[in-house]
Amino acid sequence: MSSEYIRFVNPQVKFGQKTVLEAQLSLLNSMKHMREYKRLRDQELILKIHLRKKIEEAKTSLELLDHALPKSQFREEKNDAESLVREAVMVPSILHEERRDLSLEQELEKVKRRLALIR
Repeated sequence: MSSEYIRFVNPQVKFGQKTVLEAQLSLLNSMKHMREYKRLRDQELILKIHLRKKIEEAKTSLELLDHALPKSQFREEKNDAESLVREAVMVPSILHEERRDLSLEQELEKVKRRLALIR
């Protein structure tokens, strides 16, 4: 088998590089949108959980109030220590996502600069 070599002229090289960089840019933008979507879905889930807890607390408070009114007794609500621990654990994971998004933004800017140099 013999090898064949093909010579590319400068416009072909630029067109190829430009096409590859545009594809990279498109892929990185898609990844950025998917991460943002995932982050928003996670945030929505957290908010739904908090809302459900607040509704349960309101129900409990109303039941306590209903029982307390005829007897005229007052009871204080206790803070749930377990929910405070869960909230403290969620904060580092959100910070980690922001760092990863920052590097994605930096990579997007780098590809945009390279694409601008070729054009």
